[in-house]
Amino acid sequence: MIRRIRIMAFAFVAAAVTGATFAEKNFSKGLLDRAAVIEASKTVTREAYPNADTVLVDRDERIRYQADGTYVQWDDTYTKILTEKGKREWLTVRSWYNVIYNTTAIPFAEVIRPDGTTVPVDVKQRSRDYADPSSLASNI
Repeated sequence: MIRRIRIMAFAFVAAAVTGATFAEKNFSKGLLDRAAVIEASKTVTREAYPNADTVLVDRDERIRYQADGTYVQWDDTYTKILTEKGKREWLTVRSWYNVIYNTTAIPFAEVIRPDGTTVPVDVKQRSRDYADPSSLASNI
């Protein structure tokens, strides 16, 4: 399955949970220092990265494995979009998972505009699950 979210993303926090509830720590507001990342993103320009459509400004991923083989994974990603092509590439964010083994929750996503204003993304409204057709062929 793929969970698709139609957004132009700059900030994105995702959590993939397998067979267990979220770990005792809740990072649903992010893992990274948002203000520090936004400050660092000011140096990411078309002039500094002339061949880039997008630039990964910062990312933190944490995975906690349980004794039973399940895991909890948190991912906090800030990507700066520099071109129209980059904007088109980030209109959809994909989260791959297998419904037999895990679930995926995206507790928080937002667009941070160049002027610093933010637009929260209604993940529930803008996402959907669907089966990857390539996985169906292996079940025949």
